Amino acid sequence: MSDDINNVVQIPRDHKGRFPKGVSGNPSGGSQPKTGAGDASKKDHTAYFRSKVRRVADQLLAIIEDPHAPAGARVSAAKAWIEQGFGKPAITVPAPDEAQYEGLDVDQLSEETLADIVRASAKEKRG
Repeated sequence: MSDDINNVVQIPRDHKGRFPKGVSGNPSGGSQPKTGAGDASKKDHTAYFRSKVRRVADQLLAIIEDPHAPAGARVSAAKAWIEQGFGKPAITVPAPDEAQYEGLDVDQLSEETLADIVRASAKEKRG
């Protein structure tokens, strides 16, 4: 084992201890995973979690239907139930209409006008 320690490659560094540009701090690369090991592990985890889906669904439903459970717990359980059943909703961000900004020279706008544009944009995003 001491042979491995003595065979360490010394890589030059600059005066601040950093590696020079273009020089890797790990020239031999990291250890590679065994072929197929990650795939088998992922399949095992997937199978395990799929085997528990019914139990988790039953627990969520029990929380949702429990009139003595805190409202926050019931809402969280309902949200998880819906997300598991239908998936999380996609978040859409509308692209700005670039035509309205054509020919606009921002350098010619006053600070006040720029602030008004930012406020209007923020208000528009909030709904």
